[in-house]
Amino acid sequence: MDKKLLAHDKFVRTEIEKFKNELKTAGANQDSKPIQKRIGKLYKYHCQVVRDFQHERLIHLIVTLFFACLLLLSVVGLFSIAYSYTLLNILILIIAVILLATELFYIRHYYQLENGTQKLYDLSEKLYKLNTPNH
Repeated sequence: MDKKLLAHDKFVRTEIEKFKNELKTAGANQDSKPIQKRIGKLYKYHCQVVRDFQHERLIHLIVTLFFACLLLLSVVGLFSIAYSYTLLNILILIIAVILLATELFYIRHYYQLENGTQKLYDLSEKLYKLNTPNH
């Protein structure tokens, strides 16, 4: 997912620079409506991609919270039978360690997804300003 986010970020930034250059060269000599139309199409596409990333971000938040709850339950289970050194205690400890490792990876991935989505919001604002003739 990180690769898709970075690829989209790079693509939109490149297109914004192209549009800025085209609008500068067009100036008063040409009609900028075809350029504005292409900017509008890119803006719609970008908004759809941002919505997709927001959806994925929500799903990852739910999964992260679910694994956090499982981790807490395993830790509570571990402490509830902490004084008996049984096979069940060792099994719960192994499960807790696996859940902790999984949770750390989910938190890292969610963090990257959250920050990447925030960067896409900045691109949305740039595209909107570029698409609005008054700016």
